[in-house]
Amino acid sequence: MPIAATGLFVYSICKGHGVGDWDIGPVNLRSSTVGNTWISIINSIVGNISPMIVNQPDVSRYANDRKHVVIPQALGFIPPKICILLFGMISTVCLKRAYGETYWNVWDILNAILDNEWGPAARVLIWFVSISFAIGSIGLNIFANTIPFAADLASLLPEYFTIIRAQVFVGLLAWAVVPWRFLSSAQKFLTFLSSYSMFVGPILGGMLADYYVVRRGNIHVPSLYTKSSSGAYHFYKGCNIWAILCWVACPVIAIPGLIRAYHPNVSTQTATDIYNGSWIYTLLMCFTLHSVCGLYFKPKLYSDGHETSPKTWEYLGEFNGFFEDDVPINGVGYPGTVERDYEDKSSSGDEKGDGDVLVVEVFDSKV
Repeated sequence: MPIAATGLFVYSICKGHGVGDWDIGPVNLRSSTVGNTWISIINSIVGNISPMIVNQPDVSRYANDRKHVVIPQALGFIPPKICILLFGMISTVCLKRAYGETYWNVWDILNAILDNEWGPAARVLIWFVSISFAIGSIGLNIFANTIPFAADLASLLPEYFTIIRAQVFVGLLAWAVVPWRFLSSAQKFLTFLSSYSMFVGPILGGMLADYYVVRRGNIHVPSLYTKSSSGAYHFYKGCNIWAILCWVACPVIAIPGLIRAYHPNVSTQTATDIYNGSWIYTLLMCFTLHSVCGLYFKPKLYSDGHETSPKTWEYLGEFNGFFEDDVPINGVGYPGTVERDYEDKSSSGDEKGDGDVLVVEVFDSKV
């Protein structure tokens, strides 16, 4: 897909005879409108990648070291994302100069090339680009959408769903939201991104506040795998009521703008400005509200019996998220923990059966 996108980008520049002469006409904006326009642009971009931001724990949990998560994301995500934005804008401008129309999505560009450059070479080019983008879209949806959804659904309903079964289910469920309606025009697509991000932004804000402010970077791993009320995350029958209320309350400020996006005569321009920056505003609002509620309600940070343990920044990080008396989980536990498993020698083929063998496994702190 990167090769196909780069090839299409180079073709557009060559066909448009260079990158210059954007020909967008004069833009006259009031000072207050300029700021809101910038926020709207940032909101649209971040809204597009917000599912990746929120769903990272479902993928990064497979890493064995923090740098295995940070470095690949920083180098493999941020620069390519900037390149894609530049590729799209420059390709659109160049092909407008060549064909006289503005195309905002890829398939319109490919159709325009076929209409204006019909021939064997153009058909082969479009075929390779199309199949590359199709495969890339499938891979992206598996990574960004089906795996996170499947992980959540399999956790909520483990009796009915496995990871694979939940991935198939969401593939079928996707048809119910008629996604092609979102892509019928550029304006509808941007409206969808803003409306989607106004619900995702508070999730991220609550996650950041809970980790950095309320818990100060401490996650007790065994409490994540128990339904017992002695765990750190049981709250009220397994639900953190005040955190849910924080998430529900924050998108309210953007709902008038969402209504005005479909009914322009309703509400005011201020509502639209808030809606256009809904990801940023709702994230900051939920971060603040969740922090205040966390400091007020003071949820327990550790499981019962460890109330007096230090609550300094990422204290449990040094111990893999375990206390010394915690039972290891799937080969991970408190550094230096010894797990004893007695195994009968006779089961391994020893006919004499000279007693039991003591198998000792020491868990490395780097796990």
